[in-house]
Amino acid sequence: MTVYRALFRLLAKMRKRLNIVIIGANDGRINDPSYDLIMRHRDRTDVLLVEPNTTLIPFLRENYATHPSHSIANCAIGPGGTVDIFVVKESYWQRFQPDYAKGWPEYRAATGITSVVKAHVEGALLQAGLDPREAMEAINVPVKSLSGLCDESSWPTPVDILQIDAEGYDDSIILSSNLERIRPKVILFESQNLTESRKEALAAHLKTNRYKLYELGGNGLALERGYSPVDLSLRFAAALLVS
Repeated sequence: MTVYRALFRLLAKMRKRLNIVIIGANDGRINDPSYDLIMRHRDRTDVLLVEPNTTLIPFLRENYATHPSHSIANCAIGPGGTVDIFVVKESYWQRFQPDYAKGWPEYRAATGITSVVKAHVEGALLQAGLDPREAMEAINVPVKSLSGLCDESSWPTPVDILQIDAEGYDDSIILSSNLERIRPKVILFESQNLTESRKEALAAHLKTNRYKLYELGGNGLALERGYSPVDLSLRFAAALLVS
């Protein structure tokens, strides 16, 4: 996340305010690459936090309580309608504590694998020695398009930073978002849970919409191919940082 954080800081220096959308916000703080940067610039950031798991909304509110310009949307992002998200039952949170979650609150690791992709949650539970038939449940949640949500909440566009962590559903979110309308300068998403064919389809979509894509370990970073000083500076900085 070093490159992403460096670009965040660069963008913050170049813009009077940053318009940020975070999809799959979880509790907004733990293991989030933007949280400390957003709070450092709390008087110059507008943050839309999207989280489909209702259980996490109180934690999200608490962690952003001191941020003066944030909004929380309890929904999923996609083409519309409703969708089932697969979650770890609260009674199993204590039993799902992988090594990477040492020191985290009990809820965080278990809620962190929430996904529209059933197989993703099943695989994580099996790896932890838990029976998905017992430990997992489906919750039906509303789905809104990103452009529709921005309209509904009077959220400003274009977006400066779009950050996505949707546990295997990241490509579907980007593909269903009207990039021509939302036009984020920077898109960060998790690519490690996508198949190669889905990565290729997403890369082609981003290229068609004039984005330069960088692979950063298990994440994808897409930068707008515009010609403004901001766009050129971001791409130049990214090229230096990933070389």
